[in-house]
Amino acid sequence: MEIYLSEQILSSIIPAESEAAKRGVAVRTILPSKLIPPQGIVRIFTREEEGLDKAGVRRRPEVKFIDEMDVRLYMSEKEVAGVCFTTLDGRLDHLEFRGLDERSRGWCKDLFEYYWTRAKIEK
Repeated sequence: MEIYLSEQILSSIIPAESEAAKRGVAVRTILPSKLIPPQGIVRIFTREEEGLDKAGVRRRPEVKFIDEMDVRLYMSEKEVAGVCFTTLDGRLDHLEFRGLDERSRGWCKDLFEYYWTRAKIEK
């Protein structure tokens, strides 16, 4: 599973997510409810763009929206690529934690699931 939770859409991760979906990896994304996506990216994060599973069947990425988040998290099927938290004044601290071990991946997956269960499918 590839997971992504961020206050903004980072265009640098879109190719990785697309490739993961083509390999049949489940891709889950959580974005802020108030986010206005940049032109050209809207269809990817509003369920209009579909990925391919291993059998070549078109499927949509799982995207949910949440009102508040205090973390940014990106994890591929192999590693925790980055997790960072907000500061006491609500700004994102860009010092990221990274990890390859199962314990780090498990912790980050649990954190993502916490937000996933609170997020909504529609904006």
